[in-house]
Amino acid sequence: MDDSGQIKQENRCNCNQEQQGKWLSVIIPMYNAGPFIKKCLDSMILGEAGMNALEVLVVDDGSTDGACVVVENYVRRWPQTFRLLKKKNAGHGSAVNLGVSCCTGRYLKVVDADDWVQTEELGKMLKLLQRIRQMDAVLCGYRILDIRSGKVQNIRAQIRQPLQKETAEDASLQGDSFACLTLGEVLRDWDNYKRLFCLHGLIYGTDFYRSMHRDLPEHVSYDDAYFDVVYASRSDRLCAADLSVYVYRIGDPHQSVSSRNRAERIRDLETVLLRILKTAPHADSHSKAGRAYWYRRICPFLTDYFITAFLRVPNRRKGRLYASRFYRKLKTGDPGLWRMIRKKYMLLKVMGLLHIRDTWLTKLLELKACAVDFRCRRQCTSKVQRVHGQKWKHTMAACTPLEGSES
Repeated sequence: MDDSGQIKQENRCNCNQEQQGKWLSVIIPMYNAGPFIKKCLDSMILGEAGMNALEVLVVDDGSTDGACVVVENYVRRWPQTFRLLKKKNAGHGSAVNLGVSCCTGRYLKVVDADDWVQTEELGKMLKLLQRIRQMDAVLCGYRILDIRSGKVQNIRAQIRQPLQKETAEDASLQGDSFACLTLGEVLRDWDNYKRLFCLHGLIYGTDFYRSMHRDLPEHVSYDDAYFDVVYASRSDRLCAADLSVYVYRIGDPHQSVSSRNRAERIRDLETVLLRILKTAPHADSHSKAGRAYWYRRICPFLTDYFITAFLRVPNRRKGRLYASRFYRKLKTGDPGLWRMIRKKYMLLKVMGLLHIRDTWLTKLLELKACAVDFRCRRQCTSKVQRVHGQKWKHTMAACTPLEGSES
């Protein structure tokens, strides 16, 4: 693989591509996931029809904890569905790359080995994929489970004007809806759909994904940023489904998304962001909507990088050095993107100098979100009251006798 992410053909998998009827390939990158992998695989056991339409590829990234023994039990019992691929350790992105080159399903989804899926929702998703025409990407909801508090957050989009509402021809799908959209239509309702454009909410068409001829960054963490930004920016045919398939587990201090690990691995995120910047959209490579998506989606990752540099790195001086160096690279590489991010950069720099922590920033953002939610609710309530007030006036006018008329 070269620096821009182009796939070298000699790294392609030579696995058997002759499996027929597979609609969805679930790729599970696994490294020392012994305590979690059983729950993950158990959640993907469906009925006969579902197992025939599903392919589960567990890609072992050089585990040393015996997790492969657990997976081999599933391979022996359901050989038509479960497969185990082994490779030398090269990181999460490397495992996904191998899985993509070996999968046989029409669509692919990545599920981390310490997460799982909702079995019933997975079955519904398989049925939905068989009904719609071939899409570049499918968006679906997911759940976030905080293992410290047990709190569950449901992330779903409100399906706007669904193309088709499922009817009694399949009772198991009644009540669920989906909409087939272009990327431009998604951008016009961005606040509704934006949280689905992530590893947990994205399902890509396999042929579409491979047509990019790009691999995820290897030997680094946070390759999911590349997964979210680069591929989706080239999509045009999308389907948004009112299903919640993925369960994302948070609250584990060993996860790469913990504040401590973000600080320790800040150079990994910088490497991934620089790789994404090399895919900056142009008129000849991206549609107008694709270019708009690329800029909208990369900005939160850039902001998170500067939050880590200024507020999470324990050595604040070292963090400022990382930030200023990357800021200069950004200014040189993409002046337009630099102008979009510079106000946040300056604000976070001041917060770092004042020794404000990222946890304080999180609380401030939560308070802001609550204030916005309260204001929206109040506006909606006022609107309803005005509407009902008008209806009451009309009703009273209709019921009140006119002057001069007989009572």
